[in-house]
Amino acid sequence: MIYHIDLINIALNLIKYFKLIASNQTHNNHFLIVVAGPTGIGKTDFCFKLQAEFPCQIISADSRQIYKEISIGTAKPSDEEIIKHRIRLTNHVSIHDEYNVGHFEKEALEIIQEDFDNFGYSILSGGTGLYVQAVSKGLNKFPDVEESIIDNYNKIYEVNGIEPLQKELEIRDPEYFNNVDIYNHRRVIRALSIIKQTGNTFTSYIEKEIPSRPFKIINIVLDLERQELYERINKRVLKMMDNGLLEEAKSVYPYKHLKSLNTVGYVELFKYFDGDYKLDEAIEKIQMNSRRYAKRQVTWLSKYNDGQRFHTKEIQEAIAYIHSKMT
Repeated sequence: MIYHIDLINIALNLIKYFKLIASNQTHNNHFLIVVAGPTGIGKTDFCFKLQAEFPCQIISADSRQIYKEISIGTAKPSDEEIIKHRIRLTNHVSIHDEYNVGHFEKEALEIIQEDFDNFGYSILSGGTGLYVQAVSKGLNKFPDVEESIIDNYNKIYEVNGIEPLQKELEIRDPEYFNNVDIYNHRRVIRALSIIKQTGNTFTSYIEKEIPSRPFKIINIVLDLERQELYERINKRVLKMMDNGLLEEAKSVYPYKHLKSLNTVGYVELFKYFDGDYKLDEAIEKIQMNSRRYAKRQVTWLSKYNDGQRFHTKEIQEAIAYIHSKMT
């Protein structure tokens, strides 16, 4: 009987061993190329050039380019580019649909698996840190929060707007403040509610260890001098206006209460329509808020210690680096 049990234990251990070997082989043979960088730096064009060498799909990790109705203010690629370069999760849902990071994680991983089956690698690109982190590392579980805490923050938002909530979040969890879309009041309120409930930062729950993904991640971080980046952002906003951003914002103005439209480039023009800003003032606000958003993204990206930094023109150097990580 003891001999029989020993054989069973040996067999079970062998099964575990071969599963581990298979898992390691999968991990070693599949690569997710993550191209990150602040808004306006040129991630899309950079990925188009990468795709010439690595002809997989491009998954957009942008929490605003997913919406069909807003294109100009989100700097979305053209319809022709989306088709030609097989960009996924862009023009994906309506501004009226409920869509969150959990949906994105699930759908992105399915597309990544398609690429793994066909190429052994996939490209993920975007500036929404939470989306990139969800795919690269997975989502965390968060504690329950008393309804009274959430209600209190909702009342603050309804009476005073989002600014006092932004200021509180910057003080209580500056790291998450630099990562989150601070114009998304639901995310800001959620973070503050958990901080209030637990006494811990929201970041502390994000950074809890999650089982690693069964693929290797190659992090590419695009970098520019701060002044050069800000000049690009200012010019891009003016180009958006020339391309019809005012008309696009007017077309979705009746739905300005939607969280999908609570974003830079639209909230400022909505205030212009409301009579709170002159047009020139609204444009300057868009430029300023875009620069501030880029600054927060740069701060968040500074944590990417395992990411290799490249100027947007260093495409051949980036390609060589990716090949070196795949061997």
